[in-house]
Amino acid sequence: MNTKSVNENFFDKDKESRAMWYVLGLSYSRYSASSTDNRNSWYSSNFKVLKIIKKELKSKHKISKPNSNGNRILQIRSQSLQDKLTERGLGVPKNQREFPKNCGTEYLDYFVRGFFDGIVSCSTRLRVSKVKGWKTESKQLLIYYNEPFLKKLYNVLILEAGIRKGRKIKNSRLKITDSDDITAIYDFIYGNFNYVKSRGLYLPNKKDRFEI
Repeated sequence: MNTKSVNENFFDKDKESRAMWYVLGLSYSRYSASSTDNRNSWYSSNFKVLKIIKKELKSKHKISKPNSNGNRILQIRSQSLQDKLTERGLGVPKNQREFPKNCGTEYLDYFVRGFFDGIVSCSTRLRVSKVKGWKTESKQLLIYYNEPFLKKLYNVLILEAGIRKGRKIKNSRLKITDSDDITAIYDFIYGNFNYVKSRGLYLPNKKDRFEI
């Protein structure tokens, strides 16, 4: 594969950008590096995720058709790209990946939105009381990842989005059901939305599910 068909400098540490941190957030859940050669693979059942990554990397590589698990794959052979992603903390399995220590506050919303777009489930719960005869709907966020990463993420959401303290992370899961907190997270990750929309650095269907 011709490595010139991709921007190998995209993740350089001296070229910080909002787009880079968003794609890095996506990559925390969607990227894996081969342990035997220079293959870099991003996988997702959401075609839009891979299209965003491909566009930002200026890649000419093809996105595969869905496999038996429903995932498509964007695969790029590049040792330089693999080395830089390893420096960014993605050279290890997901259960060992750490929350990035060098993400500036001006990029945190982009990284967190990318991470949410890659892995976080936002759904509507329907509660029904047959005895009292009422129905209510509420949103919930379910975030599954390794616990040290989730603890750092939770602290960022407390400090930057202003959500409440006191939640426990159990079985590598952070669960958020409070509507005020979900609204606060929404406001945090979709701030400066005119720019975000103009650059296409978000998933419209995920944003729609977040709205309360």
